[in-house]
Amino acid sequence: MSFLLAAVGFLVAGVISGTYGSAQGTTAFQHYGNVGLYFAQGALYLAAFFATRTPSPYRSNVATGASLVTLLSSGCNLWQHHAGILDARRGLVLFLIAAAGLYVFAQGGSPSKDGQAAVLSS
Repeated sequence: MSFLLAAVGFLVAGVISGTYGSAQGTTAFQHYGNVGLYFAQGALYLAAFFATRTPSPYRSNVATGASLVTLLSSGCNLWQHHAGILDARRGLVLFLIAAAGLYVFAQGGSPSKDGQAAVLSS
C-alpha cells in the first residue's frame, strides 16, 4: 500500500510541478528535469506496487530498485541541504524510508536459473 501512496504522491507532484512555472533561480532544463523525474519515480513505485501484490519467497527486484532510487534521492537532498538539520528533514525521512524498504524488500533469494519452481517445505 505504501508504494501505491508514493506513486500517487509523485504523479500528483509531477502534475502540480508541471503546471506551475519554474522556481526562481532554476533553468527550464532543471524544471522539466524535475518534472520528468517525478513521473519516472511515480511509474517505478506503481510498478513496485503491482510487483509486491502477490507474496513470494523471492526478492522483489522492482521494489528493491524503488528503495534504491529513494536512497539516491535522499542522498541528493541531504547533500543539497547539509547546512542544518532542519533543512535536511526531508532527506532524513527519505533515508529512513529507503533503509526500511531495503530491509524489507531485499530479503529473500533470487529465483533459480534453470526455471525450476522452488519447493517449499512445510
